[in-house]
Amino acid sequence: MALSLSPQQRKLVMAARCLPLIHDLLRPLVALCPRKTSIRYQSHQTQLVEENRGNYSKLDPFAPANSNQEYLADLSVPLKRSFNLAAYVNRSRTLQELLKIGVSLYDIEHHDSQAAKNLILLDFERDCVPHIKFLVDNGLKSSALGRFISEFPNIFNEHLDDLQIRINYLESKGFTKSMIARALNNSHHIIAHRTKTLDFKLGELQIEFSLTAKVLREMVVKHPDIVAIPCTQYKLINFTLTEEFGFDTSEIHMILRAQPQIIDIVRPILIDRLDLIHNSIGLSHETIAKFPELITGPIMNIRHRAKYLRKLKRNQFNPNLPLYVPPPALCRGSDEEFCSKYCKTSLEDYKLFLRSC
Repeated sequence: MALSLSPQQRKLVMAARCLPLIHDLLRPLVALCPRKTSIRYQSHQTQLVEENRGNYSKLDPFAPANSNQEYLADLSVPLKRSFNLAAYVNRSRTLQELLKIGVSLYDIEHHDSQAAKNLILLDFERDCVPHIKFLVDNGLKSSALGRFISEFPNIFNEHLDDLQIRINYLESKGFTKSMIARALNNSHHIIAHRTKTLDFKLGELQIEFSLTAKVLREMVVKHPDIVAIPCTQYKLINFTLTEEFGFDTSEIHMILRAQPQIIDIVRPILIDRLDLIHNSIGLSHETIAKFPELITGPIMNIRHRAKYLRKLKRNQFNPNLPLYVPPPALCRGSDEEFCSKYCKTSLEDYKLFLRSC
């Protein structure tokens, strides 16, 4: 039995049936309406318009299209949040000048994205030139400027007075100007830390290894990165050298003066290297201290050459006996020189031995 509806009810039913049709008709119109933008985007657009207000007046509707392109190029939309410095190079004189002196923008944005963003905001003449002049005045070579800034882009955020205080501190500790210059050319870490931090690290390093001031300065100049190493690493390396392998203080000093980067070696790797040259090859503490490059040299070369000499029964590292092979031959020179001078075999024979290892 059909239900009887009042006129008002019939109108409501018809309106409900028409709603999907109305929605489909209005959808294209809604898409054309401007969406609400964020306050940040609006403020950016307002700033962009203000910066280019003078450019609008220069546009000539009757001029050729090419004459207006230089003004229209500056009116591009803001770059997305995800970006790289290459997108800004054409519009940033600072980035252009940094590229000219050899700065690697890729390395900066890869290792420190915030520092990369800060570079865009710098004015080269005002923010960069004084710092570059400071570095050059303190002995940094122009050829090393690019590498230095690539590793330490935040130097432009450091106040020049603070940098000068760090130089003054080093001079007060007996570092000459030439020593500071050598350290700067080796690494940025010599002035990358506050004076208080640098003083603490140098003190811990000197106490842990019982270093004289002269030896400490030599180590820092040769390998300034040691001031950036955690103090716990100092203790681990000292424990490995003294307790696990039995080096005395004078031998450790000889090693550190020649190869201070040993402190930067991860302890398990250092143990593996010392076990090879001391226990497997049989070199004495005195010999290792005399030729510490064996600790930092290419370990596979040392391992393979020592095995080859043992096979030929030429593993003679005592200078007082015949057929003496100087220990540095295990890591120095080419394979051809090693074979002809110490093994008395051909390079092909050595390569054939390596294939069988």
